[in-house]
Amino acid sequence: SLLKPQALAGPGYGIIAKPQTKGWTTESNTSGDTLQSSRMIVKVSPQGNSYAVTMEGSGTLLSLDQNLNVIRSVTTAAKPYGVAFDRQGSRIFVNAAAARKMQVYAADSLQLLAETPIGQRCWHFTFTPDDSKLLLACGRSNNVYVIDAKTYEPIRVLVGFHLPWGIITYPRAYGSLGLP
Repeated sequence: SLLKPQALAGPGYGIIAKPQTKGWTTESNTSGDTLQSSRMIVKVSPQGNSYAVTMEGSGTLLSLDQNLNVIRSVTTAAKPYGVAFDRQGSRIFVNAAAARKMQVYAADSLQLLAETPIGQRCWHFTFTPDDSKLLLACGRSNNVYVIDAKTYEPIRVLVGFHLPWGIITYPRAYGSLGLP
């Protein structure tokens, strides 16, 4: 539900909506589905048994079960946008764009494991194919952050871009655009 009391309620509530394709993009592949609107991103875990949802307006991260019932919710830093599971499905990475933070949560408990400062309006990110780094596209600061995926520390900031937005790697790696 886009109604905050229902979205934050305990188990029993799921996503309540009328079928509507306008304003949504979807991607399906062998590892699951991604559904995205201008206000919400729904990601399926690599195992296909749970979902992570960022609620940009309320600053919330939701964990949903296979039946789309909210099982956990936590408050994130301001304006969570890009979201992805790691390849093992044990961590959820969230870019809180307005707060200029990348946050890392335990997928099973939504416990905040770490956060690191990032540039302005970092929406999307991808893991490198070996899962050792994350690349974050930071549109308003016109750069790409390279973050160590284990320590969560910035390794490098690539400068000289104009409004980077989406970012993917080849061969396909996990990230906020593409695989979970």
